[in-house]
Amino acid sequence: MAKASKVDGNGGTASKRAVFVTSEKGGVGKSVTARALIDQLRTEGVRVAAYDADGSVGGLVRVLGIRDAHGNLVRDQDPVTGVDYYNVGLPRFCGRFRGLG
Repeated sequence: MAKASKVDGNGGTASKRAVFVTSEKGGVGKSVTARALIDQLRTEGVRVAAYDADGSVGGLVRVLGIRDAHGNLVRDQDPVTGVDYYNVGLPRFCGRFRGLG
């Protein structure tokens, strides 16, 4: 796990970390583990930017993604309050996955 420290506005130390939940095998609980980790950290007040890189499946986005007043996933996800989608096959981040057109 990568870690970078800096002094925060309260005189304490703030850390930045990147956590990747990966496996080549399907059905081993990657999305469940990532969801639990994101939920726990956000509940504790930690600012978490979350990305789902599970191809066009987008299981984590469907569970934790930002929804509109009608319950539909919004196209442009904010990774800090929801979960954005990252397709490793594309050259940049994209907020589009199956079901968002």
